[in-house]
Amino acid sequence: MAHLQIVCYVLIELSNETPKQGYDYYITSPYPNDALAYGHATCSSNVEYSDCDTCVRLARGHLMTTCDGSIGGQVKFIDCSMSHCFSVAITVLWSLISLI
Repeated sequence: MAHLQIVCYVLIELSNETPKQGYDYYITSPYPNDALAYGHATCSSNVEYSDCDTCVRLARGHLMTTCDGSIGGQVKFIDCSMSHCFSVAITVLWSLISLI
């Protein structure tokens, strides 16, 4: 799977789950045979659910357009933040360990 698809998966899940998971959500991509992507999103505790939802969706859109194709990115707004990191090195390490 291409790294952009993996990162998109992480960003979409962050925007879908952060409002539902107490405004603080971490995720690791679920594709163990590919490179891993990590993500984290938060919303300020003083915003309503709908405002958190709107903010993380805007953050996702900003990351997908501004950081398109990059191995990492972070955006911080007043009421929310979102970041992601793509790691090929960890996948290579796991592949080497599995050969032992």
